[in-house]
Amino acid sequence: MTTTYDVIVIGSGHNGLVCGAYLAKSGLKTLVLERREIVGGAAVTEEFTPGFRASRFSYVMSLLHPRVIKDLELNSFGLEVLPANDLFCPLGADNYIVFSDDIKKTQAEFARFSRHDAEIYPQFARYLEESAAVVRQLLFETPVDPVRRSWSGFKKSAALLWRHRTIGDGAYRMIDLLTQSAYDYLSAWFEHDTIKCLLAYYASIGTFAGPKSPGTAYVLMHHLMGEHQGAGGWGFVRGGMGGITAAIARCGARSGMQIMTQAPVAEVLVNAGRAQGVRTVDGREFHARVVASNAAATTLFRRLVAARHLPADLLREIDTFRTFSTAFKMNIAAHRTAALSGLRCRAGAVQVPDVRACRAGYRLSGARIRRCQVRLVLQPAVSDRGRAHHRG
Repeated sequence: MTTTYDVIVIGSGHNGLVCGAYLAKSGLKTLVLERREIVGGAAVTEEFTPGFRASRFSYVMSLLHPRVIKDLELNSFGLEVLPANDLFCPLGADNYIVFSDDIKKTQAEFARFSRHDAEIYPQFARYLEESAAVVRQLLFETPVDPVRRSWSGFKKSAALLWRHRTIGDGAYRMIDLLTQSAYDYLSAWFEHDTIKCLLAYYASIGTFAGPKSPGTAYVLMHHLMGEHQGAGGWGFVRGGMGGITAAIARCGARSGMQIMTQAPVAEVLVNAGRAQGVRTVDGREFHARVVASNAAATTLFRRLVAARHLPADLLREIDTFRTFSTAFKMNIAAHRTAALSGLRCRAGAVQVPDVRACRAGYRLSGARIRRCQVRLVLQPAVSDRGRAHHRG
């Protein structure tokens, strides 16, 4: 078996696979090592009960960049995205709101609660989209170190500023989004609590913060960063989220990328200040000129790289690096698709009675919750062609 490569990638999550696929396409001999028996990290499709498969962790696609899809030709390797055109948001009893990628349709829903909110919604959506466009320009930029005291560092910072000199007043919009709470930000636009609660819910997805926590306004925009068809640029992947990582893996394999599953890394081998390979838990060693990590920063620098190889300042920053968040999802095997009052929607949202209940849920999330603050709605895991996720 070949044990020397140009690049070794630790972990086969979607980021690790994208990294490995690009490197393999460029002609580098690339090895991806995966701890589990399947690839995909959080983007996997697994059988959760006999006969039924579903997305185990991540459940919706948004930030997979169109450039990556095009460069890696993922559509030709089986990736198919179903736009999340309408999101069903129950309000209790038989009442609901359908949040749609069709602005006029969403306006009609909002108008049942507030004419003002319906009229202002297109301007709000456009304002957020313009802010998201600012951030999208930066996605493929290598971050600069603005405090680095060197001529090369100054040139890189100056070049970055010059390339994005047209942002102008958009920078002030970003300051508002990065500092304000979702509730305060939404209150500057909307008047009805139901509308504000609906939108504030999306600012809480995957975020360990309440609607009145500073900085949560940015999450509103973050969930619009996707550049795909569907509400907020969201889409569901036919066959589950594992369809994304399976397509990336097939692309990489065509270019010679090797993937080794059930190969947990125990240590990054370092010599003279440079990573030169890895050792797996079972004692095998693989060597490479470059080691890239798809593992969490805390895992890499506190478990895989010996502390003697790292600066004390870095270790202190890693120890205080906050990455905690919360999410709760259930996969349910049902004999038929849930009936949503005759609506045909690909997804449902969580019902939160009002902003106060949403905030209370956040406050209770760190304790033992005895009373449920929300009601869950099923997200059908079926395709337009039938029960695509059911085996048989």
